[in-house]
Amino acid sequence: MLDTAGTIMPAVTDHHNTTFFRLTAELTDVLERSLLQRAVDRLSTRYSQFYVQLAKTWSGWTLQPLPRPPLVEDDGPVPCKGADIHVPGTPLVRFRVRGAVLALEMSHVLSDGFGALVLLKDVLAEYLLLSPNEPYRPEEWVDSYVRNYRPGVAWPEPYAKAWRVPGERLPGPDYRASGVSMSAEKVRECASRFGLSITEYLASVQLGALEDLRLALGREAKSRRLPLTLMVPADLRRSFPSISLRNFSGVLLASLPWSQEPTPFDVICSRVRLALQTQKSPDQLSRQVARNVWAARFIGFHLLPRVLLNPLRRVFYGVFGESAITSHLSNLGAVELPPGVASFVRSLAFLPGASQRTGTNVGVVSYQGRLVLSFGSVLVSDALETSLLERLGAEGLEPLPCLLWP
Repeated sequence: MLDTAGTIMPAVTDHHNTTFFRLTAELTDVLERSLLQRAVDRLSTRYSQFYVQLAKTWSGWTLQPLPRPPLVEDDGPVPCKGADIHVPGTPLVRFRVRGAVLALEMSHVLSDGFGALVLLKDVLAEYLLLSPNEPYRPEEWVDSYVRNYRPGVAWPEPYAKAWRVPGERLPGPDYRASGVSMSAEKVRECASRFGLSITEYLASVQLGALEDLRLALGREAKSRRLPLTLMVPADLRRSFPSISLRNFSGVLLASLPWSQEPTPFDVICSRVRLALQTQKSPDQLSRQVARNVWAARFIGFHLLPRVLLNPLRRVFYGVFGESAITSHLSNLGAVELPPGVASFVRSLAFLPGASQRTGTNVGVVSYQGRLVLSFGSVLVSDALETSLLERLGAEGLEPLPCLLWP
């Protein structure tokens, strides 16, 4: 069955917003497709709850096993698209190959970046014949929202509507992916100058870039008096006991109010740090867990037919989801691979899923001293990417093009 977060995802999924995100590993040698397929097949017992398809029920959806493990595919020109999870037989996890690059694409119906990264590590180890086939472990498939739910905890307040980046969107099937690589140590040094973590620092840079964009648009910045709000996912496994590979993330929001003048960067940094530090306290995160579990359990969501519930689910997701977000930044942190695997993997990258509402989102991962920052955009204009890179350059960083994308 679907976990607490996954229950709402099928209702907000379409050919624009596919819910697929992407982890990419560049190896030292060209991948052998037959050996990769064998690795995927051999992991079918442990990851039986990832090797599934979506199936309709009276009031929503459930998960059903695929008749066989997902087939390894050739990578296409557009990441995170080209699959409709509502079509029977469509895998919710995809393995795509292009030369020496392996891309794992997973729907948020199944999991978040934590679960996908564990799967990617095991596939790489199995492909390189360096890992025994571990058994199925029930504790990895617990719905941690339910396990950590505390009755009587108040919900968080509804989020304020955020400014939306205007501009023409790309045609439905398109999704522009690009990225840069920087020294992780230099980014850490820049962050430390302001007393920030890397995530807080990059969030501050992104908020500043969004403000630059809004000021440059002037009167073309529709609804420009709304706040700029950046969403940063929080891995709840760091605050609650859990090793679950299913969805278990919270939401942290950092905002800038409307202004006719640019906000000094040190002020942005202070606002971001205060907001993120306050919201990631266990008490605040428990309120999000309570809200999510209630929404998944609410009896009305099980008595009404799916066709009537879907609009309600989309409204709920809008109020507590994307309508409150201008853009989002997701940082998987510093990834370590086992020595035997790491020697065969040159680089990693993380691309967030496509969103018509937020337009351009950013994914971050660090590996072997390099921080890779990836942009995923459905906007025709790349003004936000340009503004963000200009700010990084002004900070003394040297972003180099990353060639992991088709």
